[in-house]
Amino acid sequence: MLFPIGTKVRFRFTGETGQVVSLLNDGMLLVRLDSDRSLDIPTFEEDLQDATERPAVAANPYGPKQAKTPLKQAEKPPRRDIRATHPIDTPKGLQLCFEAMPARDGAITRYTAWLLNDTAADFLIDIGMYIGEEKLFHTEDFSHACSAIELGELLADDLNDHPEVDVQVQRMTTAGTDAALKLVLKIKPKSFFNRLLHVPILQMPVHQFVLFDRFDTPDADEAPKDDLKAYTKQKLGNNAAAQTNSNSRPFKLYSLEEYATFVPEIDLHIENLTEGWQRMSSADILRIQLQHCQRFLDKAIRLGVPSVFLIHGVGEGKLRDAIADALRHNPQVKKFKNQFHQKFGFGATEVWF
Repeated sequence: MLFPIGTKVRFRFTGETGQVVSLLNDGMLLVRLDSDRSLDIPTFEEDLQDATERPAVAANPYGPKQAKTPLKQAEKPPRRDIRATHPIDTPKGLQLCFEAMPARDGAITRYTAWLLNDTAADFLIDIGMYIGEEKLFHTEDFSHACSAIELGELLADDLNDHPEVDVQVQRMTTAGTDAALKLVLKIKPKSFFNRLLHVPILQMPVHQFVLFDRFDTPDADEAPKDDLKAYTKQKLGNNAAAQTNSNSRPFKLYSLEEYATFVPEIDLHIENLTEGWQRMSSADILRIQLQHCQRFLDKAIRLGVPSVFLIHGVGEGKLRDAIADALRHNPQVKKFKNQFHQKFGFGATEVWF
């Protein structure tokens, strides 16, 4: 074995580095990546080399100049930018949201930060998160109306150090750019974990902080011009109850792993639900199908899933009609439709909560 446990190694084909943490069978090793300490990669020994050695370069028939070209490092995935498909009915303003990123064992070790704009306006933004002098991330960008942009990452352990967020935004209008609004937000663990909500644009549960919910310039008799930060904090405090707006609904996360592995569709054909169905009456079959359907809906609502598919097939339409009747009497259901779908045809009903 060329690489015992603890050896620093480099992947020959990607150039990424890591550390051997376990020896597997058939000449394979388990390598923990330096770029993501929560990710362990099984690989063959011949695909690795000692990280202290210079990366090997294959012979190049076009001359020594090309042969000396260093290996290309793995590119960082592009930053995500999400746009809403329709305007938000009750916008909350500019929000800082944190998406939990579970490791392979389900433990939450880091969060992805998002700047969410559910208003009808565009903004210039300058936002950064810091712990003392250490910069966790900093972004200067353009925030489109009804969109979310990825900012960076926050480690779960960093919450204990009460990171601070510096924000400056300017609304873009037809008359030009508004005066800048500024805010300094200190994040504490207790308030962080008490702000778990489901937001429409991201379609997932996130830890949410409303940064600005109004953008008019303060009057002279309300606050001094040089005390805009205090004015903004005061306005933000007066709107702390904004968490209860209909735009976001309170969400209690029972198990993040359960949410992540939940499949938002259920096949209600009786052969998929129970054995011995050939000896059952039609009434008993329908009763079992509706019981499974209800349990599935209850779980989806509990987890905060935005929508699901109920697969009932076409047939005579008895199950479809029974499901529709149950959905009409469910107060948690916002709407449902049985329309043609590329995957299910007319054999499924989509339900939104």
